[in-house]
Amino acid sequence: MGSGTTAGSSLLLDGTKVTVAEIEPAMAEAARQFAEFNHDPHSDPDMRLVLDDGRSFLAGTRDTFDLILSEPTNPWISGVSNLFTRDFYQLVRTRLRPGGVFVQWIQMYSFTPQDYARVAATVLDTFQHALLVRINAGDSVLLAWSGDLALDAQRLDQAQVLFDANPGVRIDLERYFGTSDLRSILLKNILLDERGLQRLVVSAGRPELITDQNLRLEYDTPLALFGNDANARQLVASAIIGQLDVGLHSRLALEWNCGLDQLAAIKSLKTELFQAGMTQQAHSLVELARIWAPEDPELIVDDLLFSQTIDPLEFQDSVQRLVSGHPLEAYRLGKLLSQRERNAQALSVLEPLTQAQPSSATAWTSLGIVYAALGREADSKAAQARAFALDPINELTRSIQQVSDDTPR
Repeated sequence: MGSGTTAGSSLLLDGTKVTVAEIEPAMAEAARQFAEFNHDPHSDPDMRLVLDDGRSFLAGTRDTFDLILSEPTNPWISGVSNLFTRDFYQLVRTRLRPGGVFVQWIQMYSFTPQDYARVAATVLDTFQHALLVRINAGDSVLLAWSGDLALDAQRLDQAQVLFDANPGVRIDLERYFGTSDLRSILLKNILLDERGLQRLVVSAGRPELITDQNLRLEYDTPLALFGNDANARQLVASAIIGQLDVGLHSRLALEWNCGLDQLAAIKSLKTELFQAGMTQQAHSLVELARIWAPEDPELIVDDLLFSQTIDPLEFQDSVQRLVSGHPLEAYRLGKLLSQRERNAQALSVLEPLTQAQPSSATAWTSLGIVYAALGREADSKAAQARAFALDPINELTRSIQQVSDDTPR
């Protein structure tokens, strides 16, 4: 049950019947306190509450379901890891109707990449297909199924119409994902398919599966929980991102007839890959997005940054258009080129930018840094002096000016 949010959100869709297995009666009662946020599932006659362990319930029922979601608490709690075993997943599969989907919540915090890969490998051992979908920085789910499941443009259109007509669903999506556009949510948050998950498993050393006879997960996870590695969450996230294949996103975007409405989602994922150092993959997404928005200034800058080779005349033409029409993006280009030690190109951006924006202290500061990198000390000092005169309280300008003043002559 948790806070009841999953149950309540599911019940927003007409005709949906929900069975909740909750082992702790007090938790089921406490969820009533979240009625303002969980859509009050307790008052919905289409919710059935079963006070039982989830695995025990599935083992004892003959009911079958279109969707089974397993959202137990953290597996370092004694007894919880038996909801992550192959034996449990095999039981789940027998309770799914044809075309049914299983959803396994997996945390990304206080977990190691090996722990995450162990769960993924165990799911893949039972189900033919899977998608890893990120919910937020610390939570993800595996959608798993066997057989065919059409996730095509027509199905998405039908779902979008359904969601748009339901204010509760639309509000929930916007609250948690920042948009109610289903294609955008999926393109941004689907990170891996079953092939990507297999790569993740291999990269983690092919950890053994979790079974009822091997509940190692229950004993390994406390080591990460109480360990000294403050970057444990980032390690898992980095391991997942490292296996991302943007070919999947390009294929989905094509199959789903995506376009400008999904531009922000692709940009967001592009930025994440860029920050992770995956420049080639980020550039592939830039090329995809430029099909929809060829004159978008952010994408033009990214293209200039990521391209291995670019025609000098094309580069200068793009710079002129950025300087005259989008000076902030021009500054970003010059700064990032400087950070990558492509100082000759950075100079060709920042010099015309300071001419077009002579009152920009940050542009003069960056130009001074580039001059210094090129050995043009007099020009560097003049540019920094200009920046300091324009904005003497700017921290970057002041720090560079201080270094310049302290340099022995």
